Amino acid sequence: MKNKVGIIGFGNVGTKHYKEFLKKKKLCEVVAICDFDKKKFLKLKKNFKNLRIYKNSDDLINDKTINTVSICTYDQYHMEQMLKCFKKNKNVFCEKPLCFNYDQFKVLKKKLPLFKGYLGTNFNLRTSGTFAFLKKEIKRNKLGKVFHLEAGYESGRLFKIKDGWRGKSKDYSLVHGGMIHMIDLVMWLLEFFKKKRSCEIISKGNNICSEKFNYKNYDFIASTLKTKNIVINLKASWGCITPHFHSLKIYGTKGTFVNDFKYKGYFFKKKKIFFKKDHLSYAERNRGEVIQNFLVDIFEKKTNKNNRNEILKVTELAMAIQKSLAKEKIIKINI
Repeated sequence: MKNKVGIIGFGNVGTKHYKEFLKKKKLCEVVAICDFDKKKFLKLKKNFKNLRIYKNSDDLINDKTINTVSICTYDQYHMEQMLKCFKKNKNVFCEKPLCFNYDQFKVLKKKLPLFKGYLGTNFNLRTSGTFAFLKKEIKRNKLGKVFHLEAGYESGRLFKIKDGWRGKSKDYSLVHGGMIHMIDLVMWLLEFFKKKRSCEIISKGNNICSEKFNYKNYDFIASTLKTKNIVINLKASWGCITPHFHSLKIYGTKGTFVNDFKYKGYFFKKKKIFFKKDHLSYAERNRGEVIQNFLVDIFEKKTNKNNRNEILKVTELAMAIQKSLAKEKIIKINI
């Protein structure tokens, strides 16, 4: 049976979700859209006469014909809307972050095991050819024993906090809104999900790039994590003068892997090796493959337990990094 999809929030991200769902006609059908903005609501009513258009998210969630909800609203609404979907046992694909703070996370951790539907989120860097290839090489011990890793969410889009909703939200965090992509990538590459690890975290930030704006939160964040003998440096920046990019360096005893503006490949000792372009098909990833995987899991009735646990662990580590940033102290966590 096709998934009947409803999309909450029809801005830039909601429009992208809509286009991706349309490409998956064998797996789903978009039947409803919701947006609380009056002008946008009227425009949707005019342009999508074949769909049900809602102004209130509760009305879409309560629509009994919808079994999958795509949440594309501002970050501060995700948790509330997601929990309402849980109560109705509707499948949920929610844009990150799922929640904003530890109190919300505790609720999520309690409610998620009781949820009978499917949960997905936009951890899209896993679908990059570069990073998928790298994960296999790490597993094959091609880099040897990994001892250090650097990962950077280089946004280069300061206008998003100058002119957009992020700059108006007192609770917005670059950890949850950007760095979380690198947190997921690192945890996935190093297989954090297989067993618990103890982590020691220290985070710092500044807002030099946005000091003349109304935005009062950090626009640059650096976080250092130590787990066993591996030291991990994570950073996220709104104000960097670069294209939007996800940089990565992994240092092992046999070789180093680099994904940055100049080099894309391996360094084995003094010998430099570049792989074919098809192995290094890195680009800013869209949501298409992630949404497709989510729909296929539902269609084939695959277990959603592993995916849920991974989303939960990534979210918990993001919460710990944010806590270290806010309290300006070392945070220890078993994850």
